Amino acid sequence: MIDLSNKGWSYNSPPSEPQIRRLKELIPGFPEAVLAFLNKHNGAYGDMQPDIKPPCAKIYDVDTIIEIFEEHRPELRHYLVFGTDLFDEYLAVRLQPEDSPVYSVLILNIYELEPTEEEVIFDSFCSFMNSRLL
Repeated sequence: MIDLSNKGWSYNSPPSEPQIRRLKELIPGFPEAVLAFLNKHNGAYGDMQPDIKPPCAKIYDVDTIIEIFEEHRPELRHYLVFGTDLFDEYLAVRLQPEDSPVYSVLILNIYELEPTEEEVIFDSFCSFMNSRLL
């Protein structure tokens, strides 16, 4: 379960129902934990706990997630980019079959057109969100 308290982070207003519907249609098997977060907060940013990588994070709004997915579909077809470390890396999950409930959070270099390396930083989106500085 993700703690969605507003302390220490800035959150956007919820997205519209058409935005969420478009996201789900465009990206089948969209990870439920990420979707649950986006349904409540259409993006957010803030600091992570001390000694956590990345030190801060921005979760993109629905329209930005769609834009990145459409713009970079061939290069990032195996990933769902949902945010950034505010420096030079994307925060992403590797898209998996719909019956796979676990989506590890990865870091991908923004400047690589086709990622050659991925670094797992959290074993799930929930553990990533629960590592925020609250």
